[in-house]
Amino acid sequence: MENAIPKSVSDTLTPLYINAYRSEFSGIKTEVNMSDYKIYANHAHLFPKNTKPNGDKDYLKRLLDECGIEKAVCFAPFQNQMAMYDLTENRNLWLAREIANEPQLVGFGTINFDEDNLEDQVKQIAELGLLGIKIHPAYQEVKIDSPKLFRVYEA
Repeated sequence: MENAIPKSVSDTLTPLYINAYRSEFSGIKTEVNMSDYKIYANHAHLFPKNTKPNGDKDYLKRLLDECGIEKAVCFAPFQNQMAMYDLTENRNLWLAREIANEPQLVGFGTINFDEDNLEDQVKQIAELGLLGIKIHPAYQEVKIDSPKLFRVYEA
């Protein structure tokens, strides 16, 4: 019954999903051992150490270790958050520098929609090695189908 799932499918699905598939559709009962899985946190905000208690890189890394979480996706602060703490540095440059040589932390940049250089911001995020872009339509007051966001999508 091991071959009930085509190899190409099993190569792309997580073992947990495969086990659920086997159990539900093939009648094979399987046990899930969570120690066989890696846990990734997909939403972590990072802030400079002197700005927000329990929001800096060192605190996050301790928390990940204590909880057995392998990696976390980290977001650069939004530009208005940087301004709130009187930080003038570019938020994406700050994040890239902050998580350099930290294999546990994966960076996502942020876009400042108040500036017109949206394509340049996307390019900078990519050039910095950040692997994605955090967009928060409600917080950034931008609609997901707005012309500004389509410029980001297409960049």
